[in-house]
Amino acid sequence: MRNEYPRPDFIREKWMPLNGTWNFQDGTDKTPVKIQVPFPPQSRLSGFQKELTSDRITYQRNFFIPAEWIGQRILLHFGAVDYKCSVFINDHCVGFHEGGQSSFTFDITDFLSGGEETLTVAVTDYLHDETVPRGKQFWKSSGEFIWYTQSSGIWQSVWLEPVNEAHLEWIHFTPDIDQGIVEITYLLSDCTVFPCELEWDIRFKNNLVSHGSLTVSEKRGKIIVDIFKNKALRGSFHFTGWYWSPEYPNLFTVSALILNSFESKRTEGKGSFS
Repeated sequence: MRNEYPRPDFIREKWMPLNGTWNFQDGTDKTPVKIQVPFPPQSRLSGFQKELTSDRITYQRNFFIPAEWIGQRILLHFGAVDYKCSVFINDHCVGFHEGGQSSFTFDITDFLSGGEETLTVAVTDYLHDETVPRGKQFWKSSGEFIWYTQSSGIWQSVWLEPVNEAHLEWIHFTPDIDQGIVEITYLLSDCTVFPCELEWDIRFKNNLVSHGSLTVSEKRGKIIVDIFKNKALRGSFHFTGWYWSPEYPNLFTVSALILNSFESKRTEGKGSFS
């Protein structure tokens, strides 16, 4: 049930999917039913496939944190929830998010019990409010003309990840084909102890392209890496070298990690760019 890693541009080795069977309540229904996450309740794949009777729906499921994750920070990720939601761990609100098309993350470490954990997601989706951003979702019960059936609630993957106190919040890659370089921008966690070393490893088809490290003293920064090394085409003709095209969807694989004198070297994440 959608158990592939859901964020291919920033992969961590340890993670746990929370997709699958959840309890689900539509509005004030007292008896929960089963639903398959991450499919909207109006869809066939959700197993519910009904028109909602209320703007408010609730999801709930239980889970256990793996023993080997003890001592690390635990992040709870949502690919997308339409339209806004409050998230609870063991009846404690850990955060709120508004916007049906954007992903979000909460650090739930301080709310965990150490045993069976209960995750509740209380969602509000204004089914008939035309002023709410809705793409092509219709504000009436069923689709007409160019308008599609409404898609409420959790509609992208949910998963957990353990991270160190010092970790990458995100890392982005911006290639410049004309210059043959890639700009790597990053954000480190609030608990990072400075100075520290940020190390990267860039490969193309498993062959090393660039490896290096940089001493950093601030949370946010950027690195410029020369990829082409003055050999723009990296081949005899266009699209025979390292460039991306639909015919040749070439990707560079990047590994990044944080090093300091207080902990051993650990891989932080893997990503790719073209």
